[in-house]
Amino acid sequence: MPTEIKISTGHPDAGRIYAQALARVTAERDALHADLTARDQRVADLEGLLQETISAWAATQFGDPPTELAKVIARIKPALNPTPKPHTCCGNCPAGCIGAKP
Repeated sequence: MPTEIKISTGHPDAGRIYAQALARVTAERDALHADLTARDQRVADLEGLLQETISAWAATQFGDPPTELAKVIARIKPALNPTPKPHTCCGNCPAGCIGAKP
């Protein structure tokens, strides 16, 4: 962490305060990024397990699955391959912006 940053506010501690705030925000960002990465991996793992479950059932089944299981599988299959939704910022933003409209 930098010990001194010169900021032209006239306040003698402005640089130290800025450095502390920057360090805190950077640490928060890093923690959020680590959490998001872990959650993304969990989603990927669960998607894989769902796909394996459907494939295993299809490979071993003799006849149609029970009605309730068939209903669940019918809901799982589209969830594993979702239709991309249009971006809310402009409808076709390659950055995938959400929320802000021009």
